Amino acid sequence: MNYFYVLEGISCAGKTSIINCLEKKGINIIRENVTFCNDFPPLPTNYSESRRNEKFILELEKKRCNIANGRDGLFVADRMIISSLAISYAWDYGTIHKFIQDIIISIRNTDDLLLCDCNFYLDVKYDDVIERNKKRCSLLGKEWVGEDIIQRQRYFYDIYKDIVRSENWYDINSSGLSTEEISEIITTVRIERQHVTKEQRVEEFIRLYENI
Repeated sequence: MNYFYVLEGISCAGKTSIINCLEKKGINIIRENVTFCNDFPPLPTNYSESRRNEKFILELEKKRCNIANGRDGLFVADRMIISSLAISYAWDYGTIHKFIQDIIISIRNTDDLLLCDCNFYLDVKYDDVIERNKKRCSLLGKEWVGEDIIQRQRYFYDIYKDIVRSENWYDINSSGLSTEEISEIITTVRIERQHVTKEQRVEEFIRLYENI
């Protein structure tokens, strides 16, 4: 059967390490959006640049969703649109509601956007986030791993999971497990897609809009 999973989590939760491990196991991988294309825009510094990035990301996510659609086997994507929403909320350029509105329009016009079988969420302690960033030689920089940024991302995920169909989520305490152990969970758990109509999904995102 065809399974389409998305690996989610705050910045430096360990997603890339797990994706690399899954790829070595022969799992079909869909790389994160920033490495999926050659013309990804630079980090935003204001409202208009944030909106530019959000529109770019949304179009890119449609392409990424189509890769797994209708193909046999297990596909795992390294973050998708929900992560982008969490990051937009964390950077706080005031664009999050516009971004959600764009997504609602896209859901109504695109059959498969946001309809993965399951989101595996890596729940990690803040101290582990800092440690992982150090081991990567501060690759992301302090602006990505500051406590306020991390906590705002976590807060967004908590709200999202409360509103959007929770049976599509599988939380993993990644602080207490190795990369190999997490990869084993993802490759052995089989969660079939829940039946969600477009209007149900739209209603969920309207509630997200009202509560964020």
